Amino acid sequence: MRNVSLQTWFGHNAEKIIKNKGMTKRAVSEKCGIPYSTLNSMLKGYRAVTLDTVIALSEATGEAPSTFLPPQFKEQNQALADALEKATANNANSKEEN
Repeated sequence: MRNVSLQTWFGHNAEKIIKNKGMTKRAVSEKCGIPYSTLNSMLKGYRAVTLDTVIALSEATGEAPSTFLPPQFKEQNQALADALEKATANNANSKEEN
């Protein structure tokens, strides 16, 4: 059950971030390259979220990947949160170079 509650938390948090950015789920799905139905299932907690999804949402919204993580996860795993942010920055830099 813990995974379900984390998935639900992630979905609510991600939807709040998307809304606060003035974006729609459809626009984010297009920017991420994730089919709308897949993204919507993740945001509703019906489908598991991957690290790739967190990074894609981060890039689409302009938020740090750690923004999408639950507070207790960030506190306990700051090194992973830092690595996520570094990976996103490196990915953005490599896209700019191409």
